[in-house]
Amino acid sequence: MYKNYFVKLIILSIFVFNIKIIKFMKRNLFNLNKDLITNKFRAFCIAISTLLFFSSCSHFKSISDNKKIDVRLVGTWVGEEEDKQVKGVVKKWEMQRDNTGKFRLFFKFTVEGEVREIVEDGTWWIENGLFYEYHNSSKLTDTYKYIVINSDLVKFEMQSSDVDFNSDEYIFLDARKGSKEDKSKNGK
Repeated sequence: MYKNYFVKLIILSIFVFNIKIIKFMKRNLFNLNKDLITNKFRAFCIAISTLLFFSSCSHFKSISDNKKIDVRLVGTWVGEEEDKQVKGVVKKWEMQRDNTGKFRLFFKFTVEGEVREIVEDGTWWIENGLFYEYHNSSKLTDTYKYIVINSDLVKFEMQSSDVDFNSDEYIFLDARKGSKEDKSKNGK
């Protein structure tokens, strides 16, 4: 998040610097072809600014098998839901996504006061704007639409799954572990 602000600040500085140089050149370089120098310098600054801007906007990284990941989703994330997948079940999770496209998912289910824990692993990637999650144990892939709300919060909406759900619309939030959005810290 801070990287993008820094890059945008650099771009803004280049444009401001560009304007100051052009004004200086118009005032002080009477013997040179001002239009030629001004236009070449302006084109150079615009090209550099455009390159910096678009490189800062790319959140995707290529991994193996021609797949890409969204680096904003890398890290440890937590979430919880109740009654959405199975009526009467509280489900909490910790998702660890790495930058190679692998994940490890720790589930804690509470059913009628009894707690069960499951660990799953697999691979994840982004394709055509959708998030894919392949589970090694079941050999199944879940597909979600996702929206990065901010650097610490992501909204997921189920598009397809071979698992049955209590609700036709399965939507949940992942919060970066330890962030202010993380409701699991401090007993919350």
